[in-house]
Amino acid sequence: MNMNPFEQAWALLKMPIVPGSLQHTGTDDGIDEYEAQFEHPVTGEIYPMRGDVHDREANTFIFNPGTEPGHENMRQWTGSTHGPIGDSNFSPRTDEAEDAKTWEGRPYIAERDFAYRDSEGNMPNLDGDEAPPVGMGSALYDLAARMAHERAGAKIVPSPNRSTPAMNMWAKHEDKGHWPVRDDL
Repeated sequence: MNMNPFEQAWALLKMPIVPGSLQHTGTDDGIDEYEAQFEHPVTGEIYPMRGDVHDREANTFIFNPGTEPGHENMRQWTGSTHGPIGDSNFSPRTDEAEDAKTWEGRPYIAERDFAYRDSEGNMPNLDGDEAPPVGMGSALYDLAARMAHERAGAKIVPSPNRSTPAMNMWAKHEDKGHWPVRDDL
């Protein structure tokens, strides 16, 4: 696809993960570990990202600038003072074999509510004071889509129970039916 200079600049501005920053950092107990960098589109600050993936699950994390988290005990970071400010877990929709290649995500970002709607359509955690989007949710999904594709040949698909912020995040990919795998990471 040919883009004019403005379209190229806009695409780079909207690209939450720094191109070329994704690295496979090793494999531990059959789990592949990755790291990448998120660049805040307004402040330019770099937020470290980590991820891990195995055949039926991926986890992604984003941390405050200046944080140097190690890879050990990634699943225990959430909620700690040195833990991530955002994370997401991606896994198959069901245990059915035909769904094993379609994974859904459950993102959380501090000050941004992506809570699922309950059975009555209510969003139990939304208080109306959420921060404006800056691409952190998209970065978590970009990292997971790449890891899931490389490790398990899986695609990240939208959940039918998305909150309004999650629906907004998915809007540009809704017609594809899955989150695209970026090759430029």
